Amino acid sequence: MVIGALGNLLTIRVFEGVSVVLFVIALRWVVQQRDPIYLGAFLGATGVFVHDWFWATNGFFRVTFNQHLIGIPGIGIDGLKEPLSVPLNYALGFGIPAILYTKNKKWMDARFGRWQYPLLWLSGAVGVGIYEIPVVHTLGIWEYHQTPGFELLGFPWSNFWLAANLVGGSCVAVAFMDKWANLPERAGFARRDETTWKGLVMGSFAVMTAFYLTAMLQLWWYSAATPWSGPSPRPF
Repeated sequence: MVIGALGNLLTIRVFEGVSVVLFVIALRWVVQQRDPIYLGAFLGATGVFVHDWFWATNGFFRVTFNQHLIGIPGIGIDGLKEPLSVPLNYALGFGIPAILYTKNKKWMDARFGRWQYPLLWLSGAVGVGIYEIPVVHTLGIWEYHQTPGFELLGFPWSNFWLAANLVGGSCVAVAFMDKWANLPERAGFARRDETTWKGLVMGSFAVMTAFYLTAMLQLWWYSAATPWSGPSPRPF
């Protein structure tokens, strides 16, 4: 039992350590691009962890997190806490794809044309399964408490289209913001330059808007399907 507990704790710490290292590497690369829109998208994707706090509740995902996870200071109710690794993973999972897509938008237009949009959607659906099924089913980082018919290996199959909308929506929204902002190439991050703040705000709001609209669509589906009906270990 002690060996099992130590193994579980080690798994959690490795997961958190990898999350931190990848986040730092990604942030460094984004800053090196010298583009306020890109940095705004990355920071916006980091900040939408607030959605995760609300989504984990009994009326949406119905999630409990591994008790060994390090929490974000000050964010916790009734013994439940928001893991520090969540915003880091959100930045990697939704910020980086949006930046890469925006950075290569002209190539995507020339190579795939209108097919790029269903491909983006499909990439989000496949990507979330590749990431979250091992995290949930194998590593036990967090656990969903929905009725069995709505889960695949402990992973809600509704997350396939949720993530597809989030990834696809974030990519397209950031690309349009980049086009509309029309910032100079490698505009930089001068604190007193309006261009810097314009890019940061437009880039971050693009991701936040994609999350908000997707959450509304998913809420209607959850309300109609009630996949979480039944007892829950969560107090709220």
